[in-house]
Order: sequence, then structure tokens, then C-alpha cells
Amino acid sequence: MQSNWEKSLDFILEQEGEYTNDPRDPGGETKWGICKKSYPNLDIKNLTKDQAKEIYKKNYWDAVKGDELPDGLDLAMVDMAVNQGVTTAIKLLQKHVGTTEDGILGPMTLAKAKALSPRQILVFLARRIEAYMNLMNKNTKLLCYATNWFFRVVALARRI
Repeated sequence: MQSNWEKSLDFILEQEGEYTNDPRDPGGETKWGICKKSYPNLDIKNLTKDQAKEIYKKNYWDAVKGDELPDGLDLAMVDMAVNQGVTTAIKLLQKHVGTTEDGILGPMTLAKAKALSPRQILVFLARRIEAYMNLMNKNTKLLCYATNWFFRVVALARRI
């Protein structure tokens, strides 16, 4: 499979933007989508784009085995890992393909993921919206992000 790492990274950086410190954001201080909550020892305000790229490659793309996923699902998975967490992304994929939801992306889940059609990848994105809805039901303070999250998934769907 051809690596879509660079295209995926461009999408994520476009979605995440530059420095913010929104008090409503449970991740806290954020730049390029890298948040203080996940990286407490990192100087977020002075984080460079190149540093963010390194973090995304190692901790997100490689963690969801982006190079082993089919076109479209690779972007959907890395984007979900960035926005909702690696374990959450893997468990949602496991639920979608019918494997054990343990948060470990093993050979059985990968094999089933590789067999997904573009339509099935779109259904996976719909499940992602459902995951956002469940999250907002648990924490209504996150409703302020609903529109952006939903449009993010629509932007992903346009690339499938």
C-alpha cells in the first residue's frame, strides 16, 4: 500500500490550526492539535510545526498502523486518533469490523480493515459521529465543538 502519511498530515494540520488556549477545551493549551494534557512537559506555545509532525508520525500514524491501512481508512484512523485518542480510534475500528475491542490493533483487525470497501469506510465515519454524540452526552460542555467536529468528519468523507 502507498503511504498517505503526508496527505494525512496536511489534513490534520489544516483542521487543528495554530495556538489556542480555550478554557472549554479539556486538552488545555493546544498548538497544531498537540495539547498540554497529553504532553505536559512540552512547551506548547513554542512548539514548531516540525516537532508536531514528529509527534503525529510516531504517536498517531504509527500507532494506528497507517501504512498498513487502506486508502481513506488510514486518514480516518489517524485523524480520529488525534482528535479522540488512539485507543478510542482502534476500539471503534474493532467494533466496526467485528473483532475484540481491546484497543490493540492486531493482525485480525488489520486483515478485516484491509477488506473494507469505500462505503464501509463511510459507515465507519458515521460511527465516529455517534462516538462524538456519546461523548457530548457525557460532557455537555463539549457541545461547543459539535459543529466543527461534524464538519471535520464531512471533510474526511469527501476524501474517501
